[in-house]
Amino acid sequence: QPIESIYQTGTEEIQSGILKTYSGLEPRLSARYLLPMNSSLKFSFGRTRQYLQMLSNNTAVAPSDIWKLSDTYIKPQVADQISLGWFQNRGGIIDLSVEGYYKMIHTATEFQNGARLFRNQHIETEVLNARGKAYGIELMAKVTGNIRPNCHVKNINMFFK
Repeated sequence: QPIESIYQTGTEEIQSGILKTYSGLEPRLSARYLLPMNSSLKFSFGRTRQYLQMLSNNTAVAPSDIWKLSDTYIKPQVADQISLGWFQNRGGIIDLSVEGYYKMIHTATEFQNGARLFRNQHIETEVLNARGKAYGIELMAKVTGNIRPNCHVKNINMFFK
């Protein structure tokens, strides 16, 4: 029961049982190839699945955010990511790395234009299952001596269709 009736948006009775079941493998693979001069190349692949989504039309966490389990209308988010990087340790003084990644988002939850989320009993009518991609490069220089200033530079781009 809600604390006050104004917070109750409606009730719905459903038959007991499972409404929708999702499952899937989340394989991960990583490999490292050692190079001369304390260097190495690293490769990784990973698939992720997200069965719980935060539906928000804000850029920050807000009380109006809604947590929604995947169901018949809102599919789990599925993404594959590959990355390739070069790493080098320079005599225990500094660590250097360059790593690039590409992420293919097969199902992402996106809002229709003008979506109304607050007190909406049929939130599934306001969201779309979209595709997207993200890619970028990360440069790192890390001092490993007594002084520990770190520098991380990231470039991240995301596109949705």
